[in-house]
Parts: sequence; structure tokens; C-alpha cells
Amino acid sequence: MKLTSKSLLLTFREFLIVWLNQILYYNDIYDRQIYDKFKSFNLIVYKNRHPKLDDYIISLFNNFIRNVFLHRTSRSSESKSATISGASQIVCVIYNTKTSKVLRKYVINFNELIINLGDTVGIDDFLDDDINQDENDKSAYINLDGIDWKEIYTQFNTLLFHHIQELNKLEATRYIPSEDNETFFKIIVDLEESINIVNASWVRIRASILSQKSTSTINKFVPVGDVNLQLINFDVHNEYYTR
Repeated sequence: MKLTSKSLLLTFREFLIVWLNQILYYNDIYDRQIYDKFKSFNLIVYKNRHPKLDDYIISLFNNFIRNVFLHRTSRSSESKSATISGASQIVCVIYNTKTSKVLRKYVINFNELIINLGDTVGIDDFLDDDINQDENDKSAYINLDGIDWKEIYTQFNTLLFHHIQELNKLEATRYIPSEDNETFFKIIVDLEESINIVNASWVRIRASILSQKSTSTINKFVPVGDVNLQLINFDVHNEYYTR
């Protein structure tokens, strides 16, 4: 497969889908019977087979890539102007639906980008939820020292391996959730301050409001790993809160 900006973004999207599916599986957000094992990044992982949930997750990350990660905005000063990406963090919050207390947070923290991929791939490539790599891919070829498919898959594989290892620790305290399971999840995206996204199915929440709603105290911070591909750079950590 050609290494282009579009194919890299599709691989990044696959990583995000696997990352979230493992969180939902090990936290028992849904009945485990809706999951099947399959292979991704040379790892055996869990993926839900519920059509509506699967469509939601795919649409979520298409929306995220199109309207946040690839979102371009100019920041200018007297000396120079710069184009920045919209994403700062994406967080999966596991919380108690009755008390609103946060139980766990799974955080992807995006670092400074060498090149904004939004300048190398057309936004139209991510307008539809059914996106696949095809022969008509006209996005930019990637030719960077040390960045090839082997390196890309190695980095994603390593990070997902550690992600799953950490999630496996939940098994020791796992209980079989009842039908009135009080645990659910929400996805929060921390944006670059200057970005104002419209018509993108996002609801803006002020940071002050988020801090007021949280009555949980962080108990443990666990670094999981990072990916450094120059074009896509991020680190992952988990936060565990006292109930």
C-alpha cells in the first residue's frame, strides 16, 4: 500500500477505533457478547459487532479527523503566521451515570506537529462515513527518513499492546454488570483555544464547567506510551479516580 497522507490518516483512524473499543470492552460499558476477536496491528483485539455502535464510533472518528485534527486555522504575529491543527487532547471518560463521578479517563495528548496533515490531504476525502483507501488517492506521498509502514505499524502495535496490558488489570476487580449498569462513557475533545468549530456535531463545554462537575479526585496517573511519526505525534496516559 502506498504511504500517503490519506492512507496514514486511515491507519490512525483504525488505531483510534481499536483504542476506544478496548476501553469499552474492558470497562464493561456494553455486554461483552456483542464483541468479537479480530486482528489489528498484528494484535488480537476486541471489536463490537453492534451496527449502531460501530457506526457511531466510525462517524465519531471521521468527524474528529475531518473537523478537528485536520482543521486549519492561522495564528499570526508581527513576525510570522502559522497554521495549527485543532486537536489538543481526546479523552474517553468513564463515569457513574447516577452520581456523575468520574471513575477513569483515557487520554490521548497530541504534541506539536512538524507538518499539518490538513495541508496534504483534501478535507473532501473525509466527508463520508464510508471511507476506504482507493486507487484514486491523490493525497501527498510521505517520504520522511525513518518513517515507513514497518515503523508506523510497530509504533501503533507497541502502544496498543501496552494499552491492552493496562486495561487487563481491570479484570482483577471485574464484576458482571447488571442490566441497570450505572457506568457509561463520553468523549471529550480539548481544542486549540482559537478554534471555533461550527456545523460539526460538537457541543462546546467550557473547561470551568467541566471542573465544577467533576467531584472525583485523581488517585493514579499511568503513562501508557507514545507515537512519534513527525506527522502524527501523541502520547497516551490513563487517570484513575477515587469513587
